[in-house]
Amino acid sequence: MSLIWREQFRIHFYDAEPGGRASVPAMCRLLQEAANSHTENLGISMRQVRERGQMWMLTRFGLIFHGFPKVGETITVETFAPVRAGGLRGYRDFRACNSEGEILCEAAALWLLLDMKTRRLQRMPAEVLAIRYDDRVSEHAVDTETLTAPESPGTPEDFQVRWSDLDENWHANNIRYIEWVLESVPLAIRQESSLRALDIQFSSELLLGERVTSVSEGVNGEYRHRLAGGNGRVVALARSEWQAKSNGTF
Repeated sequence: MSLIWREQFRIHFYDAEPGGRASVPAMCRLLQEAANSHTENLGISMRQVRERGQMWMLTRFGLIFHGFPKVGETITVETFAPVRAGGLRGYRDFRACNSEGEILCEAAALWLLLDMKTRRLQRMPAEVLAIRYDDRVSEHAVDTETLTAPESPGTPEDFQVRWSDLDENWHANNIRYIEWVLESVPLAIRQESSLRALDIQFSSELLLGERVTSVSEGVNGEYRHRLAGGNGRVVALARSEWQAKSNGTF
């Protein structure tokens, strides 16, 4: 049993955004992949808890980027459950470093464990409490305050949940939420700036065929985001910070 999981990944051509750097969704997928590997090793993966009639639900995810790897580079993702996990809340922290050991990304995720049939909260199992590690990433990687929805959002972006958007629990993958949130940021900002930080709060699942509307609003150098389902219910709120692009790091 490994308290800290370290896994190497190569940045492929299909991971890149225009300019050759890894995209934000690609970086999130690598964090997700490392987390899945670690939980498989510990016996508490999505697949393994589902066999017990339970499911993990991500409710909060925060990232801070210090730089982005380029196509062909190899990064190491380190992930662990910090000591603040316990009771009804399970946390997972991440660091992604380049080949020289420089931190590219820090992240923190807050998970809940649910009964698959009743959707009622379950207490963290003993396996989770036993792996808590006395360390944590940046205090600012994930916030605890409730996020604020945009008051005067710009032009909405509309999507529909496709088969390819679903995960093994039959609802839209969390990374799709992040992609849809970022799509509402003005094109000029995405072309000229890099994402510095993202904090996203998930509140509802999205199922196959549902309509999704993404809106955002720039406020004091930040963007506030709202993701809504087809019936208007809010499924996620987010806050993002952007910074002028440079060659690899900020």
